[in-house]
Amino acid sequence: MTVAYEPSESRPKGDLGRGEVVFHPGPGGLSLIEDEHSKNATGEMFGLSVTWWDKNAKGFRAVWCDNSLPTGCIVMSKLANWEGDRFVLGDEFERNGKKYTFKEIVFDITANTYTQALYQGESGSELRRLLTIRATKVPAVTSPVSKSAQQLSTLNMPGPKVQNLMLGTWSIKIKYEPSKEMPQGGTGEGTQVWRPGPGDRSIIEEEHWRNPPGEFDGFSVGWWDAKAEGQRFIWCANDVPEGCV
Repeated sequence: MTVAYEPSESRPKGDLGRGEVVFHPGPGGLSLIEDEHSKNATGEMFGLSVTWWDKNAKGFRAVWCDNSLPTGCIVMSKLANWEGDRFVLGDEFERNGKKYTFKEIVFDITANTYTQALYQGESGSELRRLLTIRATKVPAVTSPVSKSAQQLSTLNMPGPKVQNLMLGTWSIKIKYEPSKEMPQGGTGEGTQVWRPGPGDRSIIEEEHWRNPPGEFDGFSVGWWDAKAEGQRFIWCANDVPEGCV
């Protein structure tokens, strides 16, 4: 993909970045996960997003994480939705006492290409285009997942040092207590992978295991919420009806 940045205070002459993006289904095919990596004149960008359908709100929820966000991740405040063949996402936030509106549109989608445009501006005023992404599908790429995981081996988010001991690949065994679903209880086994998110300001968990009822897949993203003084988590699994909670 190419990322064309419009001229701005930080980029008076604009900029052009290049990289790769991988979209893949989340657990159970109930969500969409995006891993992104690009390079430009100012450095490297690592990004990750999770999108899923909120049946009650009748729209898509989206979480975006990247290495330039002080918080590590944000939850888009507006519902995303399809407007014809265009996928439109939005957010509103405050910065230095001012309110801003953000808009993202994915359009001209074909089997092999798509275009993505990002806009931003003070609320109530005309939005200015920030950048335009043009992507072309390729047979295979080096996944940004591995690159993101190799950025740092420690987390740069509040918490005890012991949280870094969670990073890595784990073999897990599960013991289920007797229940309606499993009157005799049961056991399961599988694998967990914990890795830093973009910019090491979030933590990502991927897991897969087998148990008597079948196979289980899970994916989570956690980050520090300074206002709430605690961690936020998005959990996606193939046994969650809406994909994520």
